[in-house]
Amino acid sequence: MFSSSQMINGLVTYEPSSTFLLSIIDASNFVKERSLLWLQLRDNDPSSSMPWIVMGDFNCCRYQNEKAGDCITVDWGTSTLSFFTVN
Repeated sequence: MFSSSQMINGLVTYEPSSTFLLSIIDASNFVKERSLLWLQLRDNDPSSSMPWIVMGDFNCCRYQNEKAGDCITVDWGTSTLSFFTVN
């Protein structure tokens, strides 16, 4: 399994034979450092047959209306976050 300063991965097994990958995120406040997280997530993508839960603090929003406060920020991380998000 892989871990970094922004992510911890682990395999979770329940019942006799059910397994999924769990990634816990604590993303950097800095865009350049956060870009490494996106690469690490991409590189650690499990096989398509294994479920994957990615959760935590990404320090960016998919949509501007999800952000609280007056400061409007736009960075390329929002589109990258959308790439990894499935509703």
